[in-house]
Amino acid sequence: MKKILTLLFIACTLVSFGQNTQGESVVTVDVGYSLAGNFIKNFIDLADDDAEVETSLTPVIMVGFDHALTDVFSIGIQGAYQGIGADFQHEYNDGGTLVTENVETTINRINVAIRPNFHYGGSENLDMYSGMRIGLQSFGTTHNSKDPDFSALNDLDNSRLSVGATLFGFRYFVTENFGMNMELGVGVPYAVLAGINFKF
Repeated sequence: MKKILTLLFIACTLVSFGQNTQGESVVTVDVGYSLAGNFIKNFIDLADDDAEVETSLTPVIMVGFDHALTDVFSIGIQGAYQGIGADFQHEYNDGGTLVTENVETTINRINVAIRPNFHYGGSENLDMYSGMRIGLQSFGTTHNSKDPDFSALNDLDNSRLSVGATLFGFRYFVTENFGMNMELGVGVPYAVLAGINFKF
């Protein structure tokens, strides 16, 4: 039993010190996918419940910075942006005349968060990690409606605390300073993303 425990301890020690090295920093540029576009119709409160809404969604664009405080723990910051477009018909009363207009709107979603990560496993070129994303998410909207009382998108203009988790992420370095990464997450601001890394 002692031999088994000793071997397990040695194995855990070896895999705990992978590519993440104390004092090193990594800059990441990623594109990702989120579920925000699927929920946009629920946020737009139209006067006509039967109106159809056409939406478009850009990928999440994320830039991050991580600094290794130890070989197994890093702290970082990230900024993410996503644009959501919506196109729909809107009716309003203009001095007794019923006006039907086509409204085009853009919703900008910005997220800034700190990201503590725990690093495990890996090898000389591979760094695996999991962690949290805690920050602030802000929505801003613009539209071309001529209705002075247009308020369908007012509920979207807000800022709030955001929480997300990186369930699993990895970086694979093809050279000493350049690599690729992928993350699977839950919560704000993305579910999956991939990109490139620069280590220094």
